[in-house]
Amino acid sequence: MRLKNINQQQLKTLLPTNKLKNTSSVGLSLREPNRDELFKQSIDIDFIEVLTENYSYNQSSDWESIVELSETYPILYHGLTMNIGGLDNFDEPHLKNINKLFKATNPFFITDHLCMSRHNGKSTFDLLPIPHTKNMIHHLKERYLRLQDVFGENIAFENISTYFRFKIDEMDEVDFYLELQDKTDIKFQLDINNLVVNQYNHGIDIEKLINNLIPDRIVAYHIAGYSDQGDFYFDAHDTSVPEIVWDYYKIALKRIGSRPTTIERDENIPSTFILMDEAFRAKHIMEEVASY
Repeated sequence: MRLKNINQQQLKTLLPTNKLKNTSSVGLSLREPNRDELFKQSIDIDFIEVLTENYSYNQSSDWESIVELSETYPILYHGLTMNIGGLDNFDEPHLKNINKLFKATNPFFITDHLCMSRHNGKSTFDLLPIPHTKNMIHHLKERYLRLQDVFGENIAFENISTYFRFKIDEMDEVDFYLELQDKTDIKFQLDINNLVVNQYNHGIDIEKLINNLIPDRIVAYHIAGYSDQGDFYFDAHDTSVPEIVWDYYKIALKRIGSRPTTIERDENIPSTFILMDEAFRAKHIMEEVASY
């Protein structure tokens, strides 16, 4: 099966600032160990994913450096603290800082996580799961509309890995995401690794989810490695991408199509040139699937 080419209007929707050449782009995540290599601006990569909080809170030399980097590489911001699933009011100064960073660097997207990350005015410093209920879907819809008031169509949210479920859940994870896409306009950054983690931890049906997602709602992919703890998988991002993640990535590409893909690595970060091998593999898989 040959994938249909994305027309210009769809491309404009997926990549609002049109800073990427196409949706078959592969990027690396900027972390402290690879900072010097990436800031030399000599890596042949399509874009760089940047942790939002590393720069939205700091407007000194780090701010200047990321503005300079954005003049060479397209930027995708990936945050941890937007708290779309929380009950607290949004941290408006934080949103203002992110928006200021957005305007200074013109990223092609801002992403965060479908989770709770603040409670009673304090950060949890972690990505806490949300209950899979109809009330939560309504809550997310209202919160997403507020964030669209700030960022327009330039924001999407990632499915997270989890290690427990709520007794009040009214549906499983897959049905929750499918109902969420039916009842809201939320765009997704689809993390393939997190799906594999939750498949092992909770038995979710990954192919059912992928086969029923609306392609236009998926703006980007994450692929990464997990840690096998025996009784559960831990979303560690500390290893190379496992073969099972590559397999499901290929399934997603066949069903949804090519999207900007980040090779995500948070720990045990090797040389950027080693990470580039995985980036080249992702690019090759996208080209292979598109040629079917």
